[in-house]
Amino acid sequence: MTLPSLTRCSAVAVSLFLAAAMPVRAAEAKPAEGDAGGTQAKGTATPYGDLSDQRFWLSLGAFLPNFDSTATLDSETAGIPGATIDTEDDLGLDDDNTNFRFDFVWHIAPRHALAARYFEFRRNASKVINADIQYGDVLFSANTTVDAESKIAFYGLAYHYSFTLRDGVDVFLIAGFDTLDVAASLAGSGTLISGGGTLGAFSGERSGGLTAPVPVVGVGLSVELTHRLFLHEEFELFGVKVQGINGSLSYNRVSLDWHPFRHVGFGLGYDRMRLQAAENDGQDTDFDFDYELNGARFYVTGTF
Repeated sequence: MTLPSLTRCSAVAVSLFLAAAMPVRAAEAKPAEGDAGGTQAKGTATPYGDLSDQRFWLSLGAFLPNFDSTATLDSETAGIPGATIDTEDDLGLDDDNTNFRFDFVWHIAPRHALAARYFEFRRNASKVINADIQYGDVLFSANTTVDAESKIAFYGLAYHYSFTLRDGVDVFLIAGFDTLDVAASLAGSGTLISGGGTLGAFSGERSGGLTAPVPVVGVGLSVELTHRLFLHEEFELFGVKVQGINGSLSYNRVSLDWHPFRHVGFGLGYDRMRLQAAENDGQDTDFDFDYELNGARFYVTGTF
């Protein structure tokens, strides 16, 4: 399923939930018969039901995405571009993984919140490659063993401003910074190369990577389905071209949170992320990567 398809499906789901939830909210807002004037509506309702007074929301859980990634390391010294490597098919990296994930939201005031999140994945594999692979200024030889390692770490800090806080619905703006830390390395035997030909035998490692804080903007939606059941969706985008880095991100996540207890809840979600970036370090290498990861999240939330 493509990112636009996922977004359309999420929008349909949200619309259906809203259609079911809004009549209930409207009914709650009607004044009781006999009220003076008959026009006094119930006060504005936040989308967090019985938990509206809980300012801190801490979620810890597992993220289980599937990966589809490529990496390229060019060498300006060699004078020739590197090959685009499918890290799962060519190098044997796992196309699925499970790791810890952290999310935190601080509701500073009814319309203002700060949100932070973190997750990291490291994958490694050892494989006898079927064809020559060029990575930087090294041509790793076919039918030899190549040890590969890939890392992606994601740190995010964002400010949320709520445009709408009524009838159990919160529509909010997201603005902040995400820091991406991406790297890929290959180790094995091959040949050092240049634009003029080969330079000799090679045995060792070549690596490429980048770390960059990037601005991000987006929109979010929270809907109170019941006083202890909430639907959330967020969609974020960024594009950056600065200091030799050119990149883009699209991130969509949908989740359902159930809070059977006042201070403890459980959540199930689905995230889809696409990262593309290229870095020219101004010296002798250019690193390009394209990451797509999508999968389920399971977590426990504490509120206080």
